[in-house]
Amino acid sequence: MFLAIALVVGAGYLLDSHAADNSDNSTYEANRGGADTLSIPPGFSRGAATTHIDHDWARVTYMWPDPCVNHCAKQVTLAKEWISREQGVARVDAFWGEDDSCLNDGCSFTIERVPSYKDQTLQAAEFKTEGNRLSFRVDVGG
Repeated sequence: MFLAIALVVGAGYLLDSHAADNSDNSTYEANRGGADTLSIPPGFSRGAATTHIDHDWARVTYMWPDPCVNHCAKQVTLAKEWISREQGVARVDAFWGEDDSCLNDGCSFTIERVPSYKDQTLQAAEFKTEGNRLSFRVDVGG
């Protein structure tokens, strides 16, 4: 009798655990679908594959082909304009200005989302230099 109860409890745990895994996976898959629909920002190329990050968000990395000059002013402008055109984005700011010292650790954009927008959209964005190349990482979530 004890063995039968243990088997039933164990099976229930495995089924519940599997359902939770599928739920998390479906959230990420929805966010990845949103990430896959993003256009490529002007002047950038799509970098590595989309990655799964915290909150089940999907991260897309874009790369700038040349070394960054003049505090990345051109790239900041292009990125801000691109972000502002994405659905669900109300406003975007880059507060670091000419202080590009954050590029080694990451310069974050501030993204204000449209409160009524419920689909996947940009949640975060960041510039960072990697091997003397500028990367532009964006995180998509719902």
